[in-house]
Amino acid sequence: MGTAEVKFDKVALKSYFPFNNLSDDYLEKVLQKSAVISIPKGKVLFKRGDIPTDCFYLLAGNVDLCDEKFNIKPITAESKESRHALDNFSPHRASAIAKSDAACFTLSRDFLDLVMAWSQSSDLSSRSLANSHVMVEHLGVDDADEDEGDWMVNLLQSPLFEQVPPSNIQALFGKFESISAKAGDQIIRVGEEGDYFYVIQSGTARVITNIEAPEKGQIIPLKTGAFFGEDALIGDTTRNATIVMDTAGHLMRLSKADFKKLLQEPVIQQLSKEQVKEVICEAGDNVEFIDVRLGVEYKYAHVPDSINIPLDKLRDKKNQLDESKIYFVTSEGGRRSEVAVHILRQAGRTSYILKDSESYYN
Repeated sequence: MGTAEVKFDKVALKSYFPFNNLSDDYLEKVLQKSAVISIPKGKVLFKRGDIPTDCFYLLAGNVDLCDEKFNIKPITAESKESRHALDNFSPHRASAIAKSDAACFTLSRDFLDLVMAWSQSSDLSSRSLANSHVMVEHLGVDDADEDEGDWMVNLLQSPLFEQVPPSNIQALFGKFESISAKAGDQIIRVGEEGDYFYVIQSGTARVITNIEAPEKGQIIPLKTGAFFGEDALIGDTTRNATIVMDTAGHLMRLSKADFKKLLQEPVIQQLSKEQVKEVICEAGDNVEFIDVRLGVEYKYAHVPDSINIPLDKLRDKKNQLDESKIYFVTSEGGRRSEVAVHILRQAGRTSYILKDSESYYN
């Protein structure tokens, strides 16, 4: 079976999970990075215990999955199981052997993680009025900031910065760089890669959620002390809005490398199974496990007793979560899990990443 015989385009890609939830922009990115490969009968695609670097999706033919007890699970290209990546666990729980000439499309797991973080953190298409209001809370804008005050004080009053070690705070302010901006300057633009974290030192700016068609989005004012740009740095995603200066002013900016070292690493912590057990022993039932992947990913496999709140819904629901609870975000979401912990921490909720979540599966 030659790869030329297998038709694979955006329409075909949308029949596989989780690609059915992606816009055409992201489907194009996936197609550019994926490859269709021919697999002769008898070839081993991967072995049980291997740490996968790629996802395999069956396009044609038959593949057997053989687990540690030598149980055989046949997968055909026509089956529902083939809509998901073959044995999508790390490490692999089963070996995959082609039982006929077959074809698969492959994609780097890391790139898929990146695309899913992009798609749920920064939608490049038009944002509706109904959804764009979440940006206000996320940018650290507070009604108490009516008068211009000291930007450092405003920043330190954020729940996120309350969790940064004092030694990091001192180093942090030493790394900020002051830049001047004129009225009309675009500080960040939707779709661009993130490079800096920004705080408004003086002047005013606005968030434009749809730069191509402002009337379809929302314009949100920002004042002294407002900060923005962290999502793209945490998730290695693209910018999810455009920020334009309304007046001349000054901005403080922190490089991506310094942001990750001084802000992200101490705040977004991963706990091992042993550490989680210790927390549960102390907190009892006052803990919650959250899976921020899409519903179809969660349904395929998830940590028992975890609840599913997709990342793009978390900002709307974060304030409904019990402040007294400790939240463990399962690690299968990759970059999405990191962004989720940041959102929860910023909302004043105690949260960690549950390391190696797949080891909790039944």
